[in-house]
Amino acid sequence: MNHFPQIIDENIPGLQKFWWAPVSYFSSIDDPVNYIISSINFVQGKNWFNGWSLNRLLLPEEKPKYTDHGDIYHNALSGKVPKDTPSIVDLFVEIRSYRHIVVYQDNNGYYKLLGSLDSPCIFEFKLLKNNDSNEYHFSFRSISTKPLYFLSTIDFPSVSKSASLSSS
Repeated sequence: MNHFPQIIDENIPGLQKFWWAPVSYFSSIDDPVNYIISSINFVQGKNWFNGWSLNRLLLPEEKPKYTDHGDIYHNALSGKVPKDTPSIVDLFVEIRSYRHIVVYQDNNGYYKLLGSLDSPCIFEFKLLKNNDSNEYHFSFRSISTKPLYFLSTIDFPSVSKSASLSSS
């Protein structure tokens, strides 16, 4: 046990971006040491998909529930995508049919891992269309017995916007 850390650095709120891939794309993920994972390995030929959200609306959530039987963390990454289009519906329905692992980067430069090989994320989405909005709300959700892990280093090769899950 120790004191809370002194606040000496600037803390920039919000997230920059995220990446995701179906759990079947991964061959292994190193065990964490002090809540830090050092390596994520893909099946040959597989890689991350880029994720986007409307500006300032990509939100992580780590919600612990403390019980007599242990801690449970309900984790999520939520965002919004504008416009109701056939291509977005097609993509979101396809993503929904898989389980995923997600990485996001916050504005302080830290990367966090959402989901695991044993407990991958589910994908949910809904359309909100009214006089003020025409957008999809989406989320990747997982449940774990530990807080989300940090990643020490991560390599995100460029992934084509036209990449498809169907080729998996």
